[in-house]
Amino acid sequence: MSRVPADPLPDMELCHRPSDGPVTALPLRQNPGAVNCTAVFDGLRILPQRAPDHDWASRVRPFLPGAPEHPSLRDLKGQPATMTDTNREMLRTTFGQDAELYDQCRPSYPPPLFTDLATLAGLGPHARVLEIGCGTGQATLPLAQLGCTVVAMDLSPDMVAIARRNLAQFPNVTVVVSAFEDWQPSDGTFDAVLSATAFHWLDPEVRMIKAADMLRPGGSLGIVSTHHIAGGTNAFFADAQRCYERFDPTTPPGMRLTTDDETPEEAAEFDRSARFGPAEFRRYEWQQTYTAPEYLNLLMTYSGNRAMAPQARAGLFACITHLIDDIYGGAITKQYRTRLAIAHKTP
Repeated sequence: MSRVPADPLPDMELCHRPSDGPVTALPLRQNPGAVNCTAVFDGLRILPQRAPDHDWASRVRPFLPGAPEHPSLRDLKGQPATMTDTNREMLRTTFGQDAELYDQCRPSYPPPLFTDLATLAGLGPHARVLEIGCGTGQATLPLAQLGCTVVAMDLSPDMVAIARRNLAQFPNVTVVVSAFEDWQPSDGTFDAVLSATAFHWLDPEVRMIKAADMLRPGGSLGIVSTHHIAGGTNAFFADAQRCYERFDPTTPPGMRLTTDDETPEEAAEFDRSARFGPAEFRRYEWQQTYTAPEYLNLLMTYSGNRAMAPQARAGLFACITHLIDDIYGGAITKQYRTRLAIAHKTP
């Protein structure tokens, strides 16, 4: 299988090989409409616990100011390596622009995660759980199935409408439209607070302290994050990064996938708050295979891609479509690691 060469590109679009001569960006070959993007958790592995890497913060120090997450490939997390307060407020409102697409194409979470969460947080019937940033209910549904009484919130009215539809059979779930920073409970504290792939969008000056305030003594804060790591069709993602470098000048050059998932900084945030005991971590590794239309739909659920200028995004998506269809045989595989971080509120 031939690949786009690894040497620097001449001054032409990456969606053509250098031998093709000067060209303009290709249009999308297929409008990414409604397709099946449901995660099937191929090759799910529950990884053993490991000792924290205490040198992590010094190794990525240039990326830390204002950034809730370790730097990664630009298409992976849909956001730049650093975020200002203004960027955070703008980008976190983009997810509701196409709530139906988000519901169809955003990966959900491996079932063993909720088994571990129930054990570590003592969840079950009669437990009260607050979920922050529920989206369309991907994590809310397993909580409801555990019998928990859930209050779930999201910024987007459209996301909340779909979440209510998806959870209509569960009278133990209430879904509200609100920013966590503004929301005040009306009926006491919770046994657990959970945020799945949303905690990094909250105000870092508020999120830990307010989450602790919402919990009863001994209650649990669980933070779920999903990471794109090395594995799957690695060569495609290296080539796709060059598409981003071409069409999105804000992309840091030369970034490549690693197996790092930044546990120490997250543990340090629990510690800095002085409101929680030691954090525990659980990891679940799995793969998902995408055709070009499926992958473009997934990319359109990431805030950074939605925020791009339309012409630049069209060029980027044409470049990625070319890679998948013409270089990588029509499908690529993405390696995910989902991580649960959990700590208990101190008395």
